[in-house]
Amino acid sequence: MLAAGIVGLAVGELWNLAFPINKNLWTSSYVVFTAGFGLVILAGISLMVEKDPGLAKNGLDRGTQIPWWGRPFLWYGSNAIVVYALSSFVGRCSIEFHSTWNNEQVAYKTMLYERFFAPLAQPIHASLLWALAYVLTFMVLAWIMYRKAIFIRI
Repeated sequence: MLAAGIVGLAVGELWNLAFPINKNLWTSSYVVFTAGFGLVILAGISLMVEKDPGLAKNGLDRGTQIPWWGRPFLWYGSNAIVVYALSSFVGRCSIEFHSTWNNEQVAYKTMLYERFFAPLAQPIHASLLWALAYVLTFMVLAWIMYRKAIFIRI
């Protein structure tokens, strides 16, 4: 897996010279590069969890040996499609539905961002805080579903 990931990164970078990496267009160079990056990350996590028994000694989670830092992966993975679909739905609704704020109609996403995150930091950091809060919100949902043994599979 690690070797395939490294090859994907290298091929993506080489292909970038002829066909630039562009996320918005999902260019083939972007797809190959990000697939390689994903494989490298997955190989690293897999190696840390499966090959080092010292990492798993800190506790058991529903019979599965997994370190504390790996549990969010388990929670997300247990209901991955539900979390993805719900986060997409909520994201879309937060753009489509509007409210009156400061005497003008704005999307809920804009209102939440401007009210809670923009005052905290510069725009680039406030955007990061927004993204982290969004991910953490759905991580809590995934954790609740996991704790209540709710597993929705398709």
